[in-house]
Amino acid sequence: MDLVRNIAVAALLFLIFIVLTSGRGFGDTGEHAKALAAAVSLRPIESEDARKAAEIERVRAAQARKAELERRCRIKPVMSDGDIAACRVAYRELNK
Repeated sequence: MDLVRNIAVAALLFLIFIVLTSGRGFGDTGEHAKALAAAVSLRPIESEDARKAAEIERVRAAQARKAELERRCRIKPVMSDGDIAACRVAYRELNK
């Protein structure tokens, strides 16, 4: 009977430990999380035109990176080790 009681006490202490270390309070409504997210989040772009201009600029930058990759790495039927290494570097930089 003493072993069963010890196991029950250990299980109860384990559950209390889990509850206390989970990071969630009993009356937590998420207001703290919302305030933290608002403080950390980036300032939103105010106008629709500015958002569209930023998207166009992002697409142009991606196209420029792809053009640079194509310029630096031409896939050929027979490639030297240096050509293959240059292509690896170019693709690695493209995926950053």
